[in-house]
Amino acid sequence: MRGERATRRRGRDAVALRTMRILASFAAVSLVIASFALLASYGALAQASAWTQMSPATAPSPRLGHAMAYDSESDRVVLFGGETAPLSNVLNDETWAYDLNSNTWENRNPSPRPSARVQHAMAYDADSDRIILFGGWTGTGQSTETWAYDFDSNTWTRRNPSESPLPRGGHFMAYDAASDRIVLFGGGDGTTDLGDTWAYDYDGDRWIRMDPETSPSPRHGAAMAYDADADRAVCMGGTDGGDETWIYDVDGDVWTLVDKGSGPSSRFGARVAYDTESGLILLFGGSSGGDETWSHRFISPPPPFPWPLVAAAVGVAVAAAVAALLLVRRRRRKIGEQSRP
Repeated sequence: MRGERATRRRGRDAVALRTMRILASFAAVSLVIASFALLASYGALAQASAWTQMSPATAPSPRLGHAMAYDSESDRVVLFGGETAPLSNVLNDETWAYDLNSNTWENRNPSPRPSARVQHAMAYDADSDRIILFGGWTGTGQSTETWAYDFDSNTWTRRNPSESPLPRGGHFMAYDAASDRIVLFGGGDGTTDLGDTWAYDYDGDRWIRMDPETSPSPRHGAAMAYDADADRAVCMGGTDGGDETWIYDVDGDVWTLVDKGSGPSSRFGARVAYDTESGLILLFGGSSGGDETWSHRFISPPPPFPWPLVAAAVGVAVAAAVAALLLVRRRRRKIGEQSRP
C-alpha cells in the first residue's frame, strides 16, 4: 500500500514538473512574440507617411510665394497671386482653382480682387464659407489688408478689422474648426523674421494676439494647412528649416517636428492646402519646386517606444521563470527524498 501511494505521488509530481516547464516555455515564447510584434508595428507606423508627385495637364505658371486654401463647400483648392521668380518683383493677381478628382486647374479671373502680391497667406473659414487672405508684399511694401473670397459668387471682399497683425509677408495660416478661428504664425516684416501667433474671427471681423508655449523657430516662407482628420496643422519648409514638416496640435497648443529631409526638397515660398475628400495635404511650387504639385497623407507620429513597459514585461517573465525553476528544483529534491528507502 505504501509503495502504491509513493508511486502515485511520484506520478503527480512528474505531471506537476511537466506542467511548470510548459508554462515557463509558454511565457518565454509569448514574450518573444509580443516584443517582435511591438517592434514591427512601431516601425510600420514610423514609416507610414509619404509624398506623391501629381502631374496635371494644365497648371498655373511657375511661381513662388503664392497662397492656397481648400474650399470644402466647393471641393476646390484656391490659389491666389505669387511671384514669377525669386526677387523678380514681377507679381501676379490671378485666382486659380484646383480639382483633385479631375487633376485640373482653372483660372477664375474674378473682379474686383486684391492687388498683385507675394508672400501673403490664405485659409478657408468653413463656418462662414469664405477664404481669408492676409498681408503680403505688394511691390512697394508689406500689407496689413484682410480679404475674404466667396467661391460660389467668385468675388473678393475687403475686410476692415480694428486691429491687425503687424505688416508682414511670408507668414502662414490655418483654420481651427473647433474654435472657428483663423490661426496665423510667423512671417517677416522685411528685416526680421517673426514668431508670433494671431487668431482671426470672421464673424466679429477682429484679430486676437495669441501666445502658444511651443512653436517652430521664427521664419517666413513656410506653408501650413489644417488636417481636419488628424486635428493637426501641418507646416512645411520656410527660410529656417526648409526641409522640415511640423504639426500643430490646436487643442494642446503644441508644435511637433515629424519629418526632416524625406519629403519635398528644401524650399521656401511653397503653399499647401488640405483636401477633405481625399484626406491629402496638397503642395504646389516653391523656390526649388517650380511647377511641382505634391500630396501628403498625414499619419500620427508613433509615440515614444515603451521601453518601461517592455522592461516590466521582461521582469515579470524572468521572475516567473526563476520561480518555476525554483519549484522544479524543490520538487526534484522532494522526490529524491521520498524515493530513498
